Amino acid sequence: MYELMKKNKQNALLCIPVIAIILLATSLVANAGGGFDRLPADEMYLDNPYWIIAVVTVGKVTTKELTEEGQLEITEVLRGEVNSQVINHAVWTLPSKHNDRPFQNTIRPNEWYERHGQEDWNLATPKLGDKLIVIFLKDQDLLNDPVKLVGIYMFSEKNKNAVLENMAPAERGAAIQIPLFLAILLNPIICFCVYMSSRTKSLTRREKKTRRLIIVWLTLLQFATYIFYESGISMWTNIRVDFLVVGPALLASIVIIIVSFACPGKKKENDI
Repeated sequence: MYELMKKNKQNALLCIPVIAIILLATSLVANAGGGFDRLPADEMYLDNPYWIIAVVTVGKVTTKELTEEGQLEITEVLRGEVNSQVINHAVWTLPSKHNDRPFQNTIRPNEWYERHGQEDWNLATPKLGDKLIVIFLKDQDLLNDPVKLVGIYMFSEKNKNAVLENMAPAERGAAIQIPLFLAILLNPIICFCVYMSSRTKSLTRREKKTRRLIIVWLTLLQFATYIFYESGISMWTNIRVDFLVVGPALLASIVIIIVSFACPGKKKENDI
């Protein structure tokens, strides 16, 4: 009886490493997926708010030569706004390490591989059910347009944190930016009206001075508004048509300040 118990104990001990190996393999399979293992902190698209970053689940995959197409379900948006929770026609390029494969429209050029090292890469392509972090251009019709993915990474909390810690925030919405823009443009008009009212003979010297100071404070507020307005615009915005009117509005306010002090208007009679 003792020998039987001893034998069963030995068999139980032998099962422990086997169970551990099975659990480890299951964990690896669960975490395996398409895309690249590591999302680097210097990923170029993290700095550009014109690119949406989202967590998706792969619903369908079709392979075509060096590209793949699939349907993706968006489970979480890390940056930007989307008009649908489903990307019907996502397109991405099959990853490759080889220099003899064409790299036009690929996810990363050769120098990216060399800089980060190939040991960090899982070159498996996305498959049904994979959870990924993907990057694509904003302002697209996700239901009807082909959406090209410029970055595909396996989902992990580490990769998600890399995005949240290193990405530039999304640009401020029009609901805030447009009122700020209009306030900047209206300021020189308000300042001019205040200046003209300060020139009337019925005002005392002190009242004229007060109105000139109002013009100064309005202009300071205008510049503060402009700084806040600029903070909501990405450095990647290279066509600034708005500055064609914002610049003159700022300059006009400064000119009105100079004129208000240089030409304060006639003094009131008997005013000291």
